[in-house]
Amino acid sequence: MKTTLIRFRVSDEEKSRISDFVHLTGTTMSETIRLAVTEAMRGDVPGTKARQASANIRQSSNQLLDVMENNPINVLHLRKACIRLRKAAQQLVQSR
Repeated sequence: MKTTLIRFRVSDEEKSRISDFVHLTGTTMSETIRLAVTEAMRGDVPGTKARQASANIRQSSNQLLDVMENNPINVLHLRKACIRLRKAAQQLVQSR
């Protein structure tokens, strides 16, 4: 169990934005801040993985739509596009 307390100051607007984000992600304020600090100490920009995963979802979805526009649909290309989309979705879930 974590027992040490760290306090820091933020503006009312920053606190509101953090609170809204915490509510959307379903985590606690402490967990969100700990994760952001841990990623920053590793040299990662907080949120980079989630943004990259979202971009991969968009790219994979567009590739799937491209495959589906062709007549007749190439089943092998369709399968590959579906696999890419599934992997991108898994990456997104793991990044949150």
